[in-house]
Amino acid sequence: MSVPRRGFASIAGLVVIIWLVSHAAWIKPLDDALFDYISSSLPRSDAPPAVVLVRAELRAHHFDDEYWLGLLTRLRSGEPRRIAFMMMPEGASAAFFESAANGGDVVFGRTLVLRENDLGYEGVSIEPEAAAPFNLPFGIVEPAPAVHGVHRRTPLRVEFQGQQFPAFAPMAAFGPQSVTKNGASSFLLDFSRGPNGLPQASADRILADDFNAQAFKDKVVIVGYVDDTYIPMVSTPFNGGVAQMSVLGLQGIAVDNLLSQRTVTALTDTALLPILLLLAVVLFPIFIRLRFVHGIALSAALLAVVYFAAQLSLTKLQLWLPSGPIALLIVIEFFYTAFIAMARKDQAIQAMTTGALNRLSRLDAPVSVFDSPDYWRHIADFIDARLDVRRLIILDLEGGRKPRLKEVIALNCAFADIDERRRDPSRVPYSFAAESKKPSRLTAPFFKEPQSNEEEFLLPLRFGEEILGFWAFSIEREKMVQIPLFSPLVAEYAEEIGKLLYERRIWRGVQKLSWFDRWFSFDPKRVSYNRARHAVAALGGRLKMMEDVFDLMTTAIGVFDLFGRFVAGSEKLRVLLKNAGLGVDEFDLVAILTRIANVPAAEVKRSLRYVVHQRGSISVVTSVTEQSGATLTLHVRPLQRDPDEDLGEADAAPFDLRGVIVELVDVTQLRQIYELKEGLVEKINKELRQSLQGVQHAASMMGNNTVPQVHRGRLLTLTSKKLVDAVNVLEEAQRYLDLNVHGARLECFPVELKPLIERALEAVRLTASQRGIGFRIDLENLGQEFVFADPETCRDVIMLVLNYLASRARPDTTVDLYVKQDPLNVIKRHEVVLWFMNQSEKETQASLQAKLLDDTTNSRDEYFQLRNAMRIIQTWGGALSIDVEGGKHIVVKLTLKGFF
Repeated sequence: MSVPRRGFASIAGLVVIIWLVSHAAWIKPLDDALFDYISSSLPRSDAPPAVVLVRAELRAHHFDDEYWLGLLTRLRSGEPRRIAFMMMPEGASAAFFESAANGGDVVFGRTLVLRENDLGYEGVSIEPEAAAPFNLPFGIVEPAPAVHGVHRRTPLRVEFQGQQFPAFAPMAAFGPQSVTKNGASSFLLDFSRGPNGLPQASADRILADDFNAQAFKDKVVIVGYVDDTYIPMVSTPFNGGVAQMSVLGLQGIAVDNLLSQRTVTALTDTALLPILLLLAVVLFPIFIRLRFVHGIALSAALLAVVYFAAQLSLTKLQLWLPSGPIALLIVIEFFYTAFIAMARKDQAIQAMTTGALNRLSRLDAPVSVFDSPDYWRHIADFIDARLDVRRLIILDLEGGRKPRLKEVIALNCAFADIDERRRDPSRVPYSFAAESKKPSRLTAPFFKEPQSNEEEFLLPLRFGEEILGFWAFSIEREKMVQIPLFSPLVAEYAEEIGKLLYERRIWRGVQKLSWFDRWFSFDPKRVSYNRARHAVAALGGRLKMMEDVFDLMTTAIGVFDLFGRFVAGSEKLRVLLKNAGLGVDEFDLVAILTRIANVPAAEVKRSLRYVVHQRGSISVVTSVTEQSGATLTLHVRPLQRDPDEDLGEADAAPFDLRGVIVELVDVTQLRQIYELKEGLVEKINKELRQSLQGVQHAASMMGNNTVPQVHRGRLLTLTSKKLVDAVNVLEEAQRYLDLNVHGARLECFPVELKPLIERALEAVRLTASQRGIGFRIDLENLGQEFVFADPETCRDVIMLVLNYLASRARPDTTVDLYVKQDPLNVIKRHEVVLWFMNQSEKETQASLQAKLLDDTTNSRDEYFQLRNAMRIIQTWGGALSIDVEGGKHIVVKLTLKGFF
């Protein structure tokens, strides 16, 4: 899938929007929550702390110098780097503040005073009068405002009424000389020390000299009040918004961060924008090429990468990577690209649907029979075209508490022509037809004004065990007799119509959904994917039908592109090519034409130039045969493109040709006609020669004066009869010699019988030998006999009889085939009789005749084929009979009408 430029533009706009609202109330909590989680799960720092916390009671705020000056003196004895009092004690005297000022190692903290209405600050807290003369350094003890109740930052400067004051943390860490008015105004705290990672001491114990002075050496000592009742606690990332840390502890962490250079710097908005843009540009072409499931997996993996990257940058670089905007960008970009991909797929499906429907309309492909408004008319025409009924009515059974029959279609009559008007399926004749297992021939008239030469039938239309309707029709007796296996055929039609009726009911049930069901249920008819599926299925069905047509054609046909590659073809062509020694991977046009046409490659290439450049066609006789005796002709012609057809993305071809069509046309039947004519001419020549020789002999005897007159009269009569027979032979044979090969039909043609028998034996001998069945053939009494038959069908009938006898013969026995010499037949020479016999104990005369006469089954078994063979042979003027003799032999008598 290509990536559109406007897609990049939209992604860039999306990035800018995310960047602009990255501090919005609905985005910042995501980033803060991730910071809290990472901070609370960081590994604890092993570096020695640079800060010691001294806890003082709030009541000590009004104590005198004995408390404060004594505490200061004892703290200095430990040689700390700096002593930071978070307050200026109200009870301390000037001596305390003077001592603090003279040492240069003490800083103080002051607070901002809230207004009475809590609507802001009114100023900085006033220092005690005793401290005023000494100009003591101080910092504002005010943590950065909590974000969603959690303190993550500490200020470096505090701005109030246009003035800047130093914050307490940097003042305690570096003293007055390091406080600047430029740079960042705050920083993120590093909580790697943990909630209780700083050493703490009690002011009371220090005053009692119960402390280790070495613990304060080179440390910053922070003294602050601790009172859960009057001094509010603050919340940190460790407790998820619950206030559990004192302000003294929070300031200690800030000072320790500054002294150990572990302050966390957040990525600025200016630096975040190019990162978001770069990430969006890289991810967009990746996301848009992935499937939805794979996109979800990649998004999850990227979110995990963002988490680990934020953790790594925080621990190693003291840099907080704003993960919230980045994670939001990944999620939004994934869904945006998924939407684009879905929209483009929907457009492609719509285009494919429209194209498929347009192609179907150009192909004149019919709509589904269920969609047709003339559905029942199609069913009626379907029946009439095959059974040639006189009148027809179909009744639909409507269910409910009281089932009724409803008329749906009538052919060559009207519904008023039904003599039975109550339409009750529980009444005769409907109940009788429903209980019968085969088509019910009605004895009482169903239609009004019945004809004397017609029969009436009533059949239930059922699917499974459910009756869906009834089908009534009348047919003339003459037409019914002419339809072979009438009863099973009609029963099969009723079964198929019942199945169609059931499927239509299911389809109609989907179409008739209520508006409520259509609104609250998934209706596939309203989804473009389903429309595309139907269109593609229709084209696929059309293609499959054309492939099946190709496979069933007697002509082997294939299509090759101009590069010589095999594109498509019928199964018959594949078989022919494989028989010619060409494998599937060797379907190369030049190799095929060279092998099949048996011509040099140079001549093949010259012919292809003629086909491609001059759009001509070539035809040659092939040397490839699908089976023994088959004759094929090879045709090669160009397959030109429709100039009005749109070219596909991969549909280009040289010379504006789709390819080359190769056809192998089976002309075996034409050759058979000529061969039959040749054999017929030979037979006629033999018959005429015999007749004329008799005439010549009689004429020579008549010229002999020694022959009595009475004998001459007999010779004259015999000569006249011979001449009449010769003329009759010529007249009868002339009808077949004048047969037009282009419209010839071989259903009943004079054919030589002996080659057909030999071909049939060759086809069945191998299969029979596997069961130990042999064949004993005696054809001495069969000369060059010609019989009326279709050559291929006659061979198939003989094969059927031989296979039937072999399958029912005892193992290691023989099947006999012989011709009985019938004196009457020799004289009349009007028929040829073949006798077949095996040794079997599997059949009895009664069971055999029952199977041969049973026409109620739809099974296509051997007995069905034998019944069909009997009917075909009767059309040739012959007969086929099967009997069981003595319970040990099955005897088949095949009688064929002879020629001459």
